[in-house]
Amino acid sequence: IDRVYDTYADDVMFTKADEFVEKFSESLEPRGYSSREFFQLMGQRINDEYGILATASREHLPIFSPALADSSIGMALTVYRNEQLDQGRPPMVYDPMLDNLEIMSLKRRWQKSGVIFIGGGTPKNYIQQVIPMAEIAGMPVPPHSYAVQVTTDDPKFGGLSGCELPESQSWGKLDPKAEQCTVHVDATIGLPLLFTGVMEHYEEWKGRGRLNHNWEESLEATAVRKARKVSA
Repeated sequence: IDRVYDTYADDVMFTKADEFVEKFSESLEPRGYSSREFFQLMGQRINDEYGILATASREHLPIFSPALADSSIGMALTVYRNEQLDQGRPPMVYDPMLDNLEIMSLKRRWQKSGVIFIGGGTPKNYIQQVIPMAEIAGMPVPPHSYAVQVTTDDPKFGGLSGCELPESQSWGKLDPKAEQCTVHVDATIGLPLLFTGVMEHYEEWKGRGRLNHNWEESLEATAVRKARKVSA
């Protein structure tokens, strides 16, 4: 039995998951991949009607993992890459800079955006840093228009998980007039309640269109180059 925080997991299934990641990686063309593309392709291989990864892939919802190396998937990718190099074969490579180009491209295309933070850490900062990152890259975009934060942390300890949303506004990541709400509650309690509330208002959002984004633009890094030419 393995343990992740307060959740038990089957060690045999962990091993099988690692083996799946390694075999899946072997099937990919040896080039650079963002975590978004890597998970999109992986989701297409998973036969799971209700799984998060498979469902996101079917619905073309991007999943970014800015700390992919710091995970069991990252360890499996490390084993895969080492084996490929030992055998003299070029490996597929996870390229986190492609993530940055893609998420900037996404924000540039869909300028009005909001953020929902469940906890904190790297994912919380990553979705926010797209604003200053885009500005530095020469393709400024507007800050996020609204924010919801669910956390059990406290701002007085100084960590990102507990920092209040006005801190994001001070960096220009969140609009000064943004609608915002912070709820101090365990995510396993707060997230189901939020989801239930969203589903109770289904009629209000059922007609919204699906995300349709040209990822090739960011893979070729044209978004940054074009923006620099315009600003110049």
